[in-house]
Amino acid sequence: MPSQAQTGLQPPQTFSLCHPIGTRDGTLSQDSKVVNAFFDQTSNGMALVKRPGTSTVISPGGTPQGTFNCNGRSYAINSDVVRDIVSGTTVAIPSVTTAGQHYYNLDDVPYGTTLLKSASGLWKFAGNSDGSGGTFTKVTDVNYPTTTAPGIVELDGVYYVMDATTGTSGNIRGSNIDDPTTWPPLNFIQADFTLGVAAGLYRHLNYLVAYYNNGIQFYYDANAANGQTSQGTQLGPVTNASWTSGLAAGDSVLEMTDLSFFLAQDRKLGRVFIMINGLTMQVVSTPFVEKIANLSTLVGARSFGIRIVGHSFYGITFVDLGITLIYDVAANQWYQWTSVVSGVEQVFSGLNYLNGQGMNLMQSSVDGSLFQFLPTLYQDQTNPLKVTAITAIYDYGTINYKRVASLFLLGDNISTSVTCEFSDDDYNTWKGLQTISLSQTRKMIQRGGRFRRRAYRVIHQDNTPLRLVDGKFDLTVLSS
Repeated sequence: MPSQAQTGLQPPQTFSLCHPIGTRDGTLSQDSKVVNAFFDQTSNGMALVKRPGTSTVISPGGTPQGTFNCNGRSYAINSDVVRDIVSGTTVAIPSVTTAGQHYYNLDDVPYGTTLLKSASGLWKFAGNSDGSGGTFTKVTDVNYPTTTAPGIVELDGVYYVMDATTGTSGNIRGSNIDDPTTWPPLNFIQADFTLGVAAGLYRHLNYLVAYYNNGIQFYYDANAANGQTSQGTQLGPVTNASWTSGLAAGDSVLEMTDLSFFLAQDRKLGRVFIMINGLTMQVVSTPFVEKIANLSTLVGARSFGIRIVGHSFYGITFVDLGITLIYDVAANQWYQWTSVVSGVEQVFSGLNYLNGQGMNLMQSSVDGSLFQFLPTLYQDQTNPLKVTAITAIYDYGTINYKRVASLFLLGDNISTSVTCEFSDDDYNTWKGLQTISLSQTRKMIQRGGRFRRRAYRVIHQDNTPLRLVDGKFDLTVLSS
């Protein structure tokens, strides 16, 4: 980069479009970010690539509450009604105590039977393979907890939930082996009160992970093989797998490709995103991402995961902030995803991921529809898929004025265009809007004006793919 003393025409300068989130205050209203795209390494450097688009599969309406597979069929739950996504057959969930709650699922354990658990009940669903629905059995055992924390786990034939009832909160209760309708009174393990209150129960590899608001404890199956579930718990604590990082949001936990992710907190209240790999915990959030997480009330916060286009994406939506954050495991980067609804860009609408019928499926928080992700789609359910790349501020090593004669974008030759504009006043205003055709060999604009410090914003909304590597421009450093 040119120093303060170097003036005149400089060698072509580069600005990257692959900038991580750099928010100064957690609001994402200023500073660098990438929206609705991800980073791919190419022979020419890091490229910005448009994320896969979506198309509607079914539109049942109602409140989206979960998805699951059973006996070769796939189902969506809306307003406490289960719907086969192919045949359309519906079955109402019986004896619902509290309507509208989210349903956690254990699919095909054993094959042909799926468990659905809300915070206030547990049901066994025996699905029919011909698409004609199935039969529900609600668990009514008096030993089953009245209220449970998020999550449900199966380990060696025993089903486990975490009690969230006042007085017994945090206790882990187990069923009879291969019988989720029977819950022996002695088959429980008492919580370690130093870890705080119940927050969630999930599986990681072959371990049961008990999450509390002030800590985590791993358990393994120490005794299930003898089948004596009526004599006490089969669980034994993993002695080297207990931490004082607690779970900040019960629905932030996700297991994907043998990794687990969650939003953590400790007694100092600071929040970080953690990835569990084996029995090792690793912080994957940046200080900028943590600013966003610490602004949220966490009400309604829910995570999802999807592996597509060679990337594993962990996503979490902060409903109160209107922000969906995406962690890209392969690139070790964070992005923002959004949806355009009625012409307005807002929080990403997807939740409750399901790998069903050979499709990557999610429910829409907007209208309860079920949509699929496809790399060959470039819009969201007929709505525009708006890609935005905002760079960091560049001064190229000097506070002198710089003049830009022309600006070039490097990327694939595609019959589409992007807009490019700049901010010379710390992201407060954008100006110089020009359209760049990507079908031309020289993807360029001219008359870039002069600046001391500048950030660029590139936007793409067409129903086409997009891959851009970076930008270059001819720069002249002036004498003052």
